[in-house]
Amino acid sequence: MSAKDPLTIIGQPPPTAAERQQVMAFAEATGRPAKFCRAAILEAKGDETEAMRLIQDEAFVRLHTDFDFDAMFKLAANPAAIMEYTTRQEMTHAGKSEAEIAQATAELKQELAECTEREAAFKKRERQRVKKVLGKIVDDPVFGRLAHDGYSWSGTINLPPFGEGIELIVEPPEPTEELVYPTRRQREVFARFRAQAETRYRQAERAHFESFREVRPQLVNEQEHMVSLVSNWTVDPVPDPQEPADIWAQIEGEPTLIVGPDIGGNPVAITLAYEVAWDPEHGNYLRFESGCVVQIGGP
Repeated sequence: MSAKDPLTIIGQPPPTAAERQQVMAFAEATGRPAKFCRAAILEAKGDETEAMRLIQDEAFVRLHTDFDFDAMFKLAANPAAIMEYTTRQEMTHAGKSEAEIAQATAELKQELAECTEREAAFKKRERQRVKKVLGKIVDDPVFGRLAHDGYSWSGTINLPPFGEGIELIVEPPEPTEELVYPTRRQREVFARFRAQAETRYRQAERAHFESFREVRPQLVNEQEHMVSLVSNWTVDPVPDPQEPADIWAQIEGEPTLIVGPDIGGNPVAITLAYEVAWDPEHGNYLRFESGCVVQIGGP
């Protein structure tokens, strides 16, 4: 048979004439798709009683529902059509009737319409909220001049030894229609961080250095693998810092300092985020709470 044989299952040999006859008879008797029936008979080693049990099993149905991915790709611009197609496929493999499939499809369309309506209403409210707070200015006694970008306050600060004129973000607990100004706790936490900037700088470089040394072998392996796949591709070698202070050579541009929201009794976090050559997509960050590095991000 050709590769388009409807009973073809990847990883399985073509069906014999006897197997084909058994599968088609089983499919006709159960009303299930033939390829799905073959999967059940194969797993049941030809025992139709066990195959019947399998096609009633929800986990087996989910695992062996057959999708035409070319057809799904053509429907990519129409989420409703994709959901209708996948629902029909799943329910057909589960042995549901046309009436049941039609009812489920109608309910799905209704849910999608309601979801679309809620999303549109949310986007409208969000546009109105952002318009109300966007561009508002506050001259804060600790943070200096801050402007609201619709979601948080932003400005610039001088924070030696981290840098001059670095971006500062002060986050409110959540986006609201009314302005939520920086809190006393946020000011206090930032003021302590700034007063202890030299110590925090050394903590940051040590944490960054130790984290990078841990992931460096993985980065080297990934780079070597990519170079082996793409001919004539040259890349800068993965940095190999030997001392904590060497790590700053990886930093591209100035960091961003983020003062986290003041929520309940939770610590107000200070996060340093910055770009690094070895992970341009995600960058890297260090989160401080109560003067300690509690989280390091990266690859």
